[in-house]
Amino acid sequence: MTTEIAREKILNEISKLLISCKSDREIIEQLEIPSSTYYNYKRQLHQQAVESIKTQNVQDFALYIDQLSERLKTIYNHVLQRITDSHRTSNRELSNLCGLSVELAYKILEVERQRYEIVFNKKSLPTGTPELIDESDIVNDGAFDEAGDHIKSTDAHPLV
Repeated sequence: MTTEIAREKILNEISKLLISCKSDREIIEQLEIPSSTYYNYKRQLHQQAVESIKTQNVQDFALYIDQLSERLKTIYNHVLQRITDSHRTSNRELSNLCGLSVELAYKILEVERQRYEIVFNKKSLPTGTPELIDESDIVNDGAFDEAGDHIKSTDAHPLV
């Protein structure tokens, strides 16, 4: 048996015995391995568990981002439909919808950028609850100035 196969077998045994709540001393005695080897393998198992959790968190976060992105795109398409049906939309509502469409497009790009950074660049996940967008921004009037800063406004959109 090669050393790699033997190592994997011992790692699996250690993992099973740890799950069954055996003490470190009991595991060392049962497997008849040096304590330094046991603690080295135990540390490796811990690192593997941490990496597995990180991978799962990235996958969960990517799913959350996908759902958020789809929701924003659905709202964006609904707003665009209202804009193109302008014969049924008042001028004031039309100007507000134009501002909202710009804001939604920006939010969609921001969500996609965050997904790319986390999934493809392996950057760390945000801590706490993801606060990618403020839900109130979706229903409020608003636009962005030339510097990209958010402008809340009840007046007509400056681009219309």
